[in-house]
This record gives sequence, structure tokens and C-alpha cells, in this order.
Amino acid sequence: MFKSHGEKRINLPNGVSIRKTYQFLIFSKDSDIKSEEGKYPVIVTGFGKYQFGNFTITFRKVSRSKFKSADGNDYFSLSDLRFPLTIRTRFSGDRLIPFGRKTPVKLKKLLIDLKIEKNRRDDLPVITDSSGSILLVPGIRRSNIAPVTEGSKSLLRISVKEK
Repeated sequence: MFKSHGEKRINLPNGVSIRKTYQFLIFSKDSDIKSEEGKYPVIVTGFGKYQFGNFTITFRKVSRSKFKSADGNDYFSLSDLRFPLTIRTRFSGDRLIPFGRKTPVKLKKLLIDLKIEKNRRDDLPVITDSSGSILLVPGIRRSNIAPVTEGSKSLLRISVKEK
């Protein structure tokens, strides 16, 4: 268990388990396991705040003059987005084309390469457009869909806070 890479789990009697992540050993009881709350898709019907598990995600329309590329928010050209947007967890086989690239990558591979722990991977919000294409995995990577350009007039600013 200790010499292997990635994540491993051993289930012990009385609901106790030991999980090895990339750098930690975590001991837990069944009562410590998270509920499924927040795992159901949330349809983004308009601008405002949406709750998804431990995340509060805010969608705001802003003008191009408010665009700041390094302020911790993610921006998209509003006219290039397909609504409604959806907030969900990852699906098996999810792919996205990261910003600045032309070829898709599997979300699972991206999260593993970034050494995101498995239990965290399952809780991360994934924001998609109406066609199901991934726009953003907050705090991880945005896609190349609807980039902000000189011609962009109105932008969608997505802000994410975790409890």
C-alpha cells in the first residue's frame, strides 16, 4: 500500500477505513463519509449565486472594461456561450480542451497529473454549457470555449468560494 502510487483504500471491521492519498494516510469511520448532497446538477438559469455542495458559485455579467485576467475569477465572452449552463460533478470520460491548447484531454488524467486527491476529484464542480462541453473546473482549469477577445463587449465573470 505504501509503495504504490496514487490512492489506495483498506476497509477494516466496524466501518473503519484507511485511505492512502498522494501524501497522507487518512483514518475514517463510515459516519465520516460525505453525503451525496451537492452531487445533483444545478441548472444556471440566470446571473446570481448558486450553491453546489461546499461551493458558492457566482455568475455576473460585466463589461469588458472590468476584465482583470489575474483577479482569481474566470471570464468568458458572453456572446459566445450557449445557455443554460450546468454545474455538476465529473462524469466518466469527461474531456475538455484547456485554454491555450487545441487538443482535448481527459479530465481524469488532468486531475491525476495535478495530484488532486480522488475524494476531492469527486466533489469538484464542473461547469458546462448547454451542449455539455466543459467550460470550467473552478480552481483547476478553464477551457478554450468563449475566450475574452478585443471584440468581446459583455463578459460572464464566474467567482467561486469554497466553505
